[in-house]
Amino acid sequence: MENPSSTFTPPSQRIKTVHNLLDGYRSLSVPTLLAPLSEDFRHRALPASLEMPERDRAAFAQHAAGVFGLFDAFEMLPQSVHEDAATNVVVVHALMKGVMKMKQVDWRNECILLIRLSEDGARVREIAEFVDSAKAVEMRRKHAPGVFGKAGGALAGVRLSTLVAGFSQIVVVCATYHAVSLGFSWWFHSGSSSSSVTTSPSRK
Repeated sequence: MENPSSTFTPPSQRIKTVHNLLDGYRSLSVPTLLAPLSEDFRHRALPASLEMPERDRAAFAQHAAGVFGLFDAFEMLPQSVHEDAATNVVVVHALMKGVMKMKQVDWRNECILLIRLSEDGARVREIAEFVDSAKAVEMRRKHAPGVFGKAGGALAGVRLSTLVAGFSQIVVVCATYHAVSLGFSWWFHSGSSSSSVTTSPSRK
């Protein structure tokens, strides 16, 4: 009988870093969340119609502090994690679960994170976060009007073209996602060698 351990492939440094990032959200600690981020980190919430400004590391820290202050508990539960080693990009479909301080309201949401990492996989350089627009608007208007601002910040016009090879790849990713529902057959570019890791809904 074949030894199962002989076929086990340990997670890459990229996958480890992404899990550290998700653990940072669960911690509700801004320093813990920032730990895996590079100094030139950029974050943007999409679609662009939400008019949320792009944030650098400092602005992201300030934003995270505001969001964390709304919750007694919060976590990002990965439903599927897919890695493209050729572009140092990891795609995560995650459920957001939290308990808000205000009247202990349960918060449920989901998102898709396109995460670009450093060449060694140890640092998160950029995140494009596709969010549930209806829930994002609800959060901004009902729960945290002062935390989720309109566009117009210093970084609002910065392009995210370096996150993936081009906008067309994001379109392919989104189209494929809708086509196969939660099957997640992700192809960033034809002919590239990609690997994927699927995680359970909760990571203890």
